[in-house]
Amino acid sequence: LEPDKFDHSYVIKEKGKGREFSFFHGKYQLLQSTVDELNAIAAEFYRYEELAGYVLNAQHIELDAECEYEDEFILTAKPDLITADSVLVDYKTVNEPRFNANWFWQATNNGYDLQLAHYTNVLSRNNIDVKGWRQIIQSTSYPYNVRVVNFNEHFIEKSMQKWEETMAIFKEIYNTTYDFKLAVETVGYAAEEVIADNDLDCLSEIL
Repeated sequence: LEPDKFDHSYVIKEKGKGREFSFFHGKYQLLQSTVDELNAIAAEFYRYEELAGYVLNAQHIELDAECEYEDEFILTAKPDLITADSVLVDYKTVNEPRFNANWFWQATNNGYDLQLAHYTNVLSRNNIDVKGWRQIIQSTSYPYNVRVVNFNEHFIEKSMQKWEETMAIFKEIYNTTYDFKLAVETVGYAAEEVIADNDLDCLSEIL
């Protein structure tokens, strides 16, 4: 989301395959072809004035936030972006050159609903009010198409409920077994049982 920072985050390597990368003295080692492709992806993103405005006028970009949760756990979050009008924006890249019009299914199947709900809860406990959810989805295949998804209020409400139920399951398992890993793994399965309604069409804007 911030090309200027990217320009100082890598060094060019001479040999390698595809998009693979390594680290050298705290910087990414990338092929020139990979750098060119990443710059092309960014250029397509910033071709849209509205998307560029999200970044240029953002309240926060990659904000590190944490809070106590019921005096038992420390929750952390690093949302991609919070817009000037307090909308929580999550940026995702996908391999497919075309997108499924019903992004709701992908959002819930991949846990993006829980992720956004988690961010919202942590931010709220840091006195940052979130007034909406939005995802920017961009293909990493040429021509690097971009889509914007605005999630409606019903989706947000159900997702927040799902997060609360998921956290309750996590606490129950952890307080019974004191096994943090087991609690995390169990939540991964249990969350599917409290999934939000499946009949929502949340794709409201296409670029």
